[in-house]
Amino acid sequence: MRKSYSIAKFPCDDLTTIDRLWMQHSNNRFGISIWRDIWLSFGCKVDNDAEHRLGKAVGWYEGGWKFGDKIDFSLSAPVGHLPSLFSAKSGVLLRILGCAEMMHSALAWRFANCSLTELEQSLDMAQPQIDVKYEQRGTTLEVYIASQEPLTPINSLEADYSKASLLLNAKRYAEALESFEALLQIYPNCVDAHRDRGLALGSLGRHEEALTAFETALQLDPTSESAYFYKESALYNLGRLGEALQSYETLLRRNPKSAFGYFRKGIVFHQLRRHEEALDSWEQSLSFDPNNAEAYRHIGAVLDNLQRHDEALLCLNEALRLDPSSALVHHSRGAILDNLGRHEEALLSLDEALRLNPNHAGAYHSRKIVLDKLGQHQ
Repeated sequence: MRKSYSIAKFPCDDLTTIDRLWMQHSNNRFGISIWRDIWLSFGCKVDNDAEHRLGKAVGWYEGGWKFGDKIDFSLSAPVGHLPSLFSAKSGVLLRILGCAEMMHSALAWRFANCSLTELEQSLDMAQPQIDVKYEQRGTTLEVYIASQEPLTPINSLEADYSKASLLLNAKRYAEALESFEALLQIYPNCVDAHRDRGLALGSLGRHEEALTAFETALQLDPTSESAYFYKESALYNLGRLGEALQSYETLLRRNPKSAFGYFRKGIVFHQLRRHEEALDSWEQSLSFDPNNAEAYRHIGAVLDNLQRHDEALLCLNEALRLDPSSALVHHSRGAILDNLGRHEEALLSLDEALRLNPNHAGAYHSRKIVLDKLGQHQ
């Protein structure tokens, strides 16, 4: 925890100054920005694999890590070789940050986030020059597109990815797709870009291509839960839910303790009307994540459909204990209380659901049914 906290809080101004000085005095051969761009090309992860790949790319690792006097301080060293946290002169910094494990890739991650913050701030600064007619997210997107020349955003993944993501969030799917595809020409191993390209394709109704994009993301990172989730959605749209089950089986073979894998597998079973298997999967999920209110809510809903109302209510009560601010849980609990003939209590739960989410159409419908049973009218 100490290491992660320290790196996450490392001052952006200090990192930028360190990078600027190294770049300035090495004729742009050395600097943290060099690490960042190499690290981004490997797929944006902070782990041992990323650290080793970065080490090999810049000459820190050749059959083993180089330390101390093995670090080359000459201008003929490989591009990006310096600065190195493995040199004897870096001992103080290592003690401050915690340890050297994954340190270079973690600092590359931090610098990439600093650069993205800098980009966002420059976009915000440009806003007064534009005739603002959009919500905040849309405004930022328009400023970016209209002001590329004066803003001169950094030419690396975080700038391109930010633009593409803003287009996706603004539901400008064709433009987002074009941006993600241009980005992937430069950074073909960026997992999130493949995943979000799939989202753009799916939003355009191109579900087969979306599925291929999600599968590519999973080839690059077989543990990406979001890619598995969106692959499931693509298969649902293609009417191939059986394949979604196989996908989660693959995830669970890789990680037999994946609460997410069991939870989503239960969702697929439920959609296939294989209710007992859905219940088993959700119970497995809860054995690894006992605080998942959504798992309890889904178990309660299925038990209610199976006419096991008392068991269902126990599950919804537990879901409510874990997440008392969930309108969905209050709505589901109200429906179960109604099925048990406890209409006054049902009405209280449904009113609470509507207090938490005044736009919850299902809660309005259920409330009307309960009022009719009580002989009351709105």
